Amino acid sequence: MFIDSSALVAILLEEEDMPDLRAKLKRSRRYTSAIVIYETVLAVARNRNKSVAEAEAIVAALLKAFRVQILPIDFRHASAALAAFSRFGKCTKSKASLNMGDCFSYASAQIQNVPLLFKGNDFSETNIPKA
Repeated sequence: MFIDSSALVAILLEEEDMPDLRAKLKRSRRYTSAIVIYETVLAVARNRNKSVAEAEAIVAALLKAFRVQILPIDFRHASAALAAFSRFGKCTKSKASLNMGDCFSYASAQIQNVPLLFKGNDFSETNIPKA
C-alpha cells in the first residue's frame, strides 16, 4: 500500500482512528514518498509544537518501525499527478478537491498499482483503491 500523509499524521498525533490505521500498516508492503514525508513532518512540527528536526526524527522513527519503503519521484509521477489534478484537483468540479501532495500520493499509488492508505473523504471521491 502507499501511505498518504493524512494517515501518518493521524497515527503520530494519536487521533481516534490511530489503532485502525496502525493495524493496516502491518498488513502488506508499505510505500511512501519524500513529498509525503515533507507534509507529515511539517504537520507534526506544527501540531506538536516541535522543531522541524524533532518532527523529522519522529516521522523517521515511525517509517523505520513499520519498514516503509521510500519511493523515488520521477517524471512519470509528475505526469500522473498532473492527470490526477486535472480530474480531481482543487480547481475542478470534483468533490475530491485534491491538493498537490494528494495528487502525488494518488499518482504514486497508481504507478505502484497498490491501494492508498489515507484519512478523510478526499480520496474516496476518486477511483483509487482504498487500503
